[in-house]
Amino acid sequence: MRASRSRLLAATAAALPVALLAAVGTAFAVDRMVDDGLKVDAELRFTTDDTEPPAGSDAAGSYLPHEAWKRFDGGGSASLADYAGHPIVLNFFASYCVPCAREMPALQRVADELDGRVAVVGMNLVDEEDAAKALVEETGVTYDLGRDPHGDLAQELGVVNLPTTVFATADHRIVEVHTGALDEAQLRKKMKRLLAAA
Repeated sequence: MRASRSRLLAATAAALPVALLAAVGTAFAVDRMVDDGLKVDAELRFTTDDTEPPAGSDAAGSYLPHEAWKRFDGGGSASLADYAGHPIVLNFFASYCVPCAREMPALQRVADELDGRVAVVGMNLVDEEDAAKALVEETGVTYDLGRDPHGDLAQELGVVNLPTTVFATADHRIVEVHTGALDEAQLRKKMKRLLAAA
């Protein structure tokens, strides 16, 4: 009896460091996911892993939805229909998404270069309003901004990962849904192609 109790104590002592290392590893993985912008919601799962776009995220060929959404600055509601006759670049972002924060200033610079020939709209997704406002202030973006607090618009367009950018022609036909951050050169190339298709 005493021998089996000793063996049990020895096995427990041997297993304890392994369990502790596993717990630390899990905590580190969760911290890393938060740093990389992972957001898990009860209804939706948004990540920033753009290695493989998720199924259903490509709405190319369909048309932009025109349901109303709230303006970011609290100035009432708006709709993508307000941009009729203009190609649209619709960028989904959130304060918890690190790649979004890196991409937004590049999007602003390219929008400035295009001088209104393309409507650029940032759509804040499932986010705390104060945190989102802080991100906008930090990045200095001035293009039009809206809020999709429950992810309704994102779901309609099949958005799963962040950032996601939707490119649509002047008649609001979607030509591309890009998952992952874009740099200035990539944005210029995609917008040039979008203008040619308009």
